[in-house]
Amino acid sequence: MSQNETLIEANVAFQETDNMAHATFRERLLQFGAPLLAAVALTACLQEAPAYTGPLAGLKVGLIGDSQEYQAENGNALTTTHVRITDQLKTGGFQESFTAWIGSSTKDLVSGNVHTGTYDNYFTGWPTAPDIAVAVEGTNDMRTLNGSSTPVVPFSEASTNYDSYLKNTGAKCDVLVGIVETAGVDWNLNVAGPQWNQFLSDEAVSRNGVYIDWANIVRQHPEYLRDDLVHQTNAGQIAFRGVQLAGIAACAQKINAAAGK
Repeated sequence: MSQNETLIEANVAFQETDNMAHATFRERLLQFGAPLLAAVALTACLQEAPAYTGPLAGLKVGLIGDSQEYQAENGNALTTTHVRITDQLKTGGFQESFTAWIGSSTKDLVSGNVHTGTYDNYFTGWPTAPDIAVAVEGTNDMRTLNGSSTPVVPFSEASTNYDSYLKNTGAKCDVLVGIVETAGVDWNLNVAGPQWNQFLSDEAVSRNGVYIDWANIVRQHPEYLRDDLVHQTNAGQIAFRGVQLAGIAACAQKINAAAGK
């Protein structure tokens, strides 16, 4: 079974978690190979990555992202049932540090760049290097406007920003979440999205990390996306959290295997 097929299966399983008891969630998570999971604390901007919280014996997980990651934690106007990804991670036994904000781009991952989102802040680093780093960025970079074929942030710049962030973070395993490749109004991610996702996939391979093929998942489940064809519906939020948890579990498995556990 391919990694993507495994993650899709994990996604289906994790859709149940919003209504599962914590003990049941932990059992399901362990089934996918994670001996430990983390907690997450939301901050007001990417600059302020908080201290890790969660069981001290747990692997450290740093999660960073744009509005999609923000809504995975906080929900949105369409949310009917919601469990924070931070709570799901706490239950699993990881330590965590979480930072996400609406409108962020890869520019916010690099100190000194001009912020593209709501606030003039940029990410300044994790409290200490995470064991597992999850990144949800690229959507606000790769959108194209007014029929242009050039993304808002040129691919060469965005990829350099992203690669620099990964190197500076120094995680033992990275979970790289792909972006949608839809032609939503004012987004047109069908233009530059495929190139970006190929970049992420290649980065995951070179780093022995995990790539989440979110574009392929939403192609199979169009009900996961809102009318803008970018952000998630309630079902999409559940799935989006689920595939990240599955990716974290896969990274934990890699780390433990390397340590002989």
